[in-house]
Amino acid sequence: MEKRDIASSLFLLALGILFVSGSFAHSIWSRYGPGPGFFPLLFGIVLALLSVILLVDGTRRLHKERDKTGSDAQRFVNSHKIAAYLFCCGCVYLAMRPLGFLITIFLFLVVTLPLAGQKSFGAGLTVAAVASVSIFLLFLGLNVPLPFGPLQPLASLWGS
Repeated sequence: MEKRDIASSLFLLALGILFVSGSFAHSIWSRYGPGPGFFPLLFGIVLALLSVILLVDGTRRLHKERDKTGSDAQRFVNSHKIAAYLFCCGCVYLAMRPLGFLITIFLFLVVTLPLAGQKSFGAGLTVAAVASVSIFLLFLGLNVPLPFGPLQPLASLWGS
């Protein structure tokens, strides 16, 4: 797994550098606030920093001796987790309009948090509720139009 981490971190580092360099083709900041190059610059910097962290961690773990027991079983479990995440992402795509953003993201988090290792169902529900409402309010604060679904009466509170 460490070799994959190193390879993917190098790819993502190059991608982050591309985003940063491409962002300078646009204005980063204007007198009205962030310009069209601001978010690609921010994204590129965060992506590059995270990929450097992954690269350092992957190379550190590569040089350590690792236990081979259970590696086939772990690969099997990981492939099923990836398939489950992809399935959940497809369900989010299909459910976004009829259920709305808030309900869809809440359900997505409730289903995927146990895949990520969340053991307590109550804690998972709390995390899912706080995260989905926070993201929802953040997007509304940024005036990003979101599907409300059955919560359409809430749209009048924000003038949507």
